[in-house]
Amino acid sequence: MSNVTKQAIKQSFADYWWIYLVVAVLLCSAWLYAFYLKDKIRDNERLQIFVAGQISDRDLERRAEEYFANDGILDVNLYVLSPDFKGFEAGFSAQGFLNSDLLVLPQSLVEKYAAYALALDDVITLPDDVETYSADGKIYAVKVGMVNSEGYTPLYGFGWIDEKDEDMYVLLSPKSQNIGKLNPDGNADDKHALQLLQMLLNNAI
Repeated sequence: MSNVTKQAIKQSFADYWWIYLVVAVLLCSAWLYAFYLKDKIRDNERLQIFVAGQISDRDLERRAEEYFANDGILDVNLYVLSPDFKGFEAGFSAQGFLNSDLLVLPQSLVEKYAAYALALDDVITLPDDVETYSADGKIYAVKVGMVNSEGYTPLYGFGWIDEKDEDMYVLLSPKSQNIGKLNPDGNADDKHALQLLQMLLNNAI
C-alpha cells in the first residue's frame, strides 16, 4: 500500500470518524437485536394471569410450567398489581387484557371491564354451583373467591388469591394467543389458556 493511500485512509478516519462510529454502533445493535428476537418467548409460548389484588404464593407458576412443559409453554407468570397502587390504571392498560390470558379481578373492576372480556358461554364447562357475572345475556366472569362474615373464602383452584375486601372473578382475554381460533389471529392448536382455566375451575392443578 502506497504512502499516498495510507495517508488518504488516515485522513478519511480523521474527517469522518463519527460516521464509522455510528455504523459500528448500528451493526452491533442489529446483531444484539437479532439474538434477542431469536431467544424471545413468543405470546403462544407463555401464559400470564393478571391479578388485581394480592396472592399468598406463586406455586401455581411452577405447577403450570411443569404441566405444560411438553406442550410448548416456556413460561407461566402471575402479574400481580394492587388496585390501590397509584399506577394501577397504566399497569392494567399495558398488562391486563392486552398482554394477559386470564385476569382475576375484584367485583368492582369486573363491573367496569367485563365488556372487554371474552364471553364464556360454550367455551368452558362451568362447575355446577358456580356464580357468574353476566351482561346482555352472556357470561363474562366466574366468581373464584367470596367475602362473607367469616372473611374471604377462595373457590376452586384459586386458593392462592389473598383478598380481604371484595369477591373475586376470573375473566378470559379475547386477545390471548392461547385460546385457539376464539382469537381470529390465533392458532387453532394453541388452547392452553382455556385448558388452564378449566383445570383451575376443576381444582385440578
